[in-house]
Amino acid sequence: IIGDIYPESSKEIFQRIETPLKVILDLETKMYYLGCNSNRIENYFRSPYTYKFYIDPKSKEEYDSEKAESFKEIANNDLNHLKMLETEFQKVYEIYCQNYTYINGGLEEDICDHGVLLSNVYCYDLEGDSFGTCFVMKHIINPFNFLNDNINEKSSTNDLTEIVYFLDIIHNVETVLSHSSGIATYRVGSTYYYGFKDKQKKHSSSGDDENNYNNETILFDGCKTNWVEKKFELSDTKFLKSFLRSNTKSNFNDEVSNENNMQNIAIDRNSITIINNQTIYYHISNIGKLIESIDNNVMKQIQHVMIDNLLNISNNLHE
Repeated sequence: IIGDIYPESSKEIFQRIETPLKVILDLETKMYYLGCNSNRIENYFRSPYTYKFYIDPKSKEEYDSEKAESFKEIANNDLNHLKMLETEFQKVYEIYCQNYTYINGGLEEDICDHGVLLSNVYCYDLEGDSFGTCFVMKHIINPFNFLNDNINEKSSTNDLTEIVYFLDIIHNVETVLSHSSGIATYRVGSTYYYGFKDKQKKHSSSGDDENNYNNETILFDGCKTNWVEKKFELSDTKFLKSFLRSNTKSNFNDEVSNENNMQNIAIDRNSITIINNQTIYYHISNIGKLIESIDNNVMKQIQHVMIDNLLNISNNLHE
């Protein structure tokens, strides 16, 4: 509807609207990753493992290897200075998600018993002394497994209806650094997609698991958003000086390292933010605290809604 009303702006509008996360396979590493607006160019999504772009599996467009390769070159050029930050964030966020959901990462074939937990972090460049970081997590599990003493017991029926709980979390963080005031501003926009769906499973004699699931039905779903802005001081003078030096273009001379000159430097709006070892953990600490606080607050609200609906679904199944 929005696209029909504003056809000229529809592409930009859809790029700004967060949608449920897509699961995509990196054919080189054989590892799954999540697709969102932050690692997307057209219908292609950047893999955090190889920087290769793979097409949305549900897209009607055919895969174009030349286009995918050109997107990879663009990403390498634009994000080279953020690779270190993205890698370190990925390590920390993966551990956080595993502790948060009490489940190990990876995509299991049988989501009824083991569940699915995927998490990724994508950095992207912004104008001036800013950069963005997107933290995404997809969690799928059968909630009724927690009610059964023996979750490995399989039904002998040919047709099974599996109730699945799903949760997509997207944290989009914009980091803005003001060298003149010594303030780091973090703007966090969070989106939570959650609900229950049933998947009718049919056992085929061919053993082809891909054709075993069909007729997926959403029983209940919801979406919640949250917005937080927080400022932190760059209180350490040495830290600030180090960051100033690293936030300059390559054509800046060493002469600007003079303390008096440093105070008068106006960083060009197209300057590249280079992340070094001294600044990386500062961002990890600040953003990590914000995300944990947001998750705790929002998930408390969501869990009340989910538990009520889970009880209703359970009662309907036993009627």
